[in-house]
Amino acid sequence: MNAKWLALAVLSVVMQAGCAQHTAPAAASAPAAPAVSADGSPQIVDSADGVHIEYQVYGHGDPAIVLVHGWSNNANYWNAQLDALKAKYSVVTLNLAGHGASGKNRSDW
Repeated sequence: MNAKWLALAVLSVVMQAGCAQHTAPAAASAPAAPAVSADGSPQIVDSADGVHIEYQVYGHGDPAIVLVHGWSNNANYWNAQLDALKAKYSVVTLNLAGHGASGKNRSDW
């Protein structure tokens, strides 16, 4: 499995876990193929409840590593580790809903 697809699959699981109280649509479609972007360029995906989540992908190796920040922080928390990790792995950082550039429009937190 391509490392970026694996990273997106893990990101999807993380986002869905954050929205566990919400029911998923009856007929969920497969995610679209990610657009090719520059290393670390901000990208946006919508969570199950419609909140946009910003994430970045660095590096091109296998396996993919997903770095999730703690409460009241953002993806910049991991900046000091990125150079070492992206040299060998694909690395995904994200801003959880309500943090960084991700959406703050969730009606049920």
